[in-house]
Amino acid sequence: MKKITILIALMITSLGFAQQVVIENFEDPTNYTLQGGFAGVTSSITPDPAAGGTYLNVLKLNVSGPGAGVEVYEGEVVNLLKSKIKLTTDKTVKVDVFSSVAFSLMCKVENGTGPNSGASQVYTTPNAWQTLTFTFTEGRDATGTADGEYPKFVFFPNWKDDNTGFKNPPVAFTLYLDNITAEKAVVVPVVDPVPTEAAPTPTLQNASGVASIFSNQYTNIAINEWPTSWSSGTATDVQIAGDDTKKLKLANFIGIDFQSSPINATSMDRLHIDFWVKEDNLDGKVFDVKLVDFAGTSGEVTPTYVYHYESAGTTPVIQSGKWVTIDVPLKDGFGKSDIKQAVIISNMKGPIYIDNFYLYNSKLGTKTFAALGVKMFPNPTSNKLTIEAKGIIENVSLYNVLGQQMLVKSPKLQTATLDISNLQSGVYVVKTTIDGKVASSRVVKK
Repeated sequence: MKKITILIALMITSLGFAQQVVIENFEDPTNYTLQGGFAGVTSSITPDPAAGGTYLNVLKLNVSGPGAGVEVYEGEVVNLLKSKIKLTTDKTVKVDVFSSVAFSLMCKVENGTGPNSGASQVYTTPNAWQTLTFTFTEGRDATGTADGEYPKFVFFPNWKDDNTGFKNPPVAFTLYLDNITAEKAVVVPVVDPVPTEAAPTPTLQNASGVASIFSNQYTNIAINEWPTSWSSGTATDVQIAGDDTKKLKLANFIGIDFQSSPINATSMDRLHIDFWVKEDNLDGKVFDVKLVDFAGTSGEVTPTYVYHYESAGTTPVIQSGKWVTIDVPLKDGFGKSDIKQAVIISNMKGPIYIDNFYLYNSKLGTKTFAALGVKMFPNPTSNKLTIEAKGIIENVSLYNVLGQQMLVKSPKLQTATLDISNLQSGVYVVKTTIDGKVASSRVVKK
C-alpha cells in the first residue's frame, strides 16, 4: 500500500510539470535568427564536429582573445521565432555542448514577460558532447529569477568558474551548441492587417501627363530597385481586391530607385499617392514622401521635396484602417527635371499599403463644366450640391484648395447630389468624369 501511495504521489507531481521539449536544434533556419556574434564572437551553423557524431547541424561559436573590438562579455544571441522558453514553474533549460577544452558557460534569457535572468554551468568533458542544465534562479550577472516566457537566449562563453564575472582578459577557443531544451510556449503568429477594398481608382484621363511610379491605371516607369539596398524595410507585391498594391514594412524608411527612367516633372504640378495603415495608436506617427532630384549629377541635390503627414494638423491626416489619398501641389523652390529616387519614411509599425504613386499635370485633359454642358447648383451652398449632365456621370469628386479629396461618388446617372454640410466654409473644386471626359469647376461652401 505504501509503494502504491508513493507511486501515485510521483505521478501527480510529474503531471504538475509540463514536459520539456527541444525548442531549437538549428535544423530549420525559419525557426530562429542569430545576431551573428557580438563583442568578439563569430558564429555559424556547421555539421557535428564529433567523430561519427549524430547531431547534424549545430551552432559554432569562435571566441576571440584580447584584441581590437573584443569585450569580455562577447557572445551570441539566438532569437526564437516560432516558440518561446517558458520558465514559470520549471526554471531549467538544457543545452548540449561540445568543445576541445573545459570552460564555464553563462546563459541568459531576455526580452520576455519576466525579468532577464542568467545562469551558469561548467563543461567538463573535452572532445565529447555534454548536456548542461541551467537553472534560472541564480541571478548571474546581476539579473533576476526567471518567471515568464522568453524569445531570446544568449550565450556568454567567457564566464569565470567561480561565477564572479567575465574572464579578463578573454580566452580564445571554439565551442559548439545544440538542442536548447525547455518547457515550450508557442508563439502566436502575428497576422498582418489587410485592406478589405482596393485603393480609390484614379480618374485622370490624359495618361500622357502622368509619370507613374506605381499604379495599375497608367504605364509605370522602369524601377531599378524597390526597396533600395540602403533601405531599412521590405516591399512586397500583393493584390487587394484584385488590384496590384505594394505592401511596405519599414524600420524607418524604404527607398525607390529609378535612375534608368528619371522623371522630368517641370511640366507637372501635383503629387498623388494612396496609402493604408492599421494602427491602434496614431499619436506621434508620421508618413513622409520624399522626392530626390539629382539635377544632372550623380547624387541627391538639395533642397528636396518632403511631404509630411501626421494624425493631426496636416492635410490630409493619417487615419487607421482607411485609404488616405494624398493629392497635393508639387512644392516650389527646388529643381524637378531629374527626379531619380523616392523615399517613403514612417515610424508606423505597419504594414503600410500604397498604390497610385505618380506625378501629373492637372491642367491636361480637363475641361470646364460649361464646355460639357454641365449644370451645378446652388452655388454658393451650405449643404446640398446638385450636378446635372447630358451624359452619364461616372465619377464626381470634391477637393479642397490643397488638393485633398474630401468626397467621392460614382452615381452612374445624369444627376448627382453631394452633401457638403459637414465641410468647412471655403472654396472647393468639383471634378467629374462624364462619358469618359473630365471636367472641373469651383463651388463655394457657405
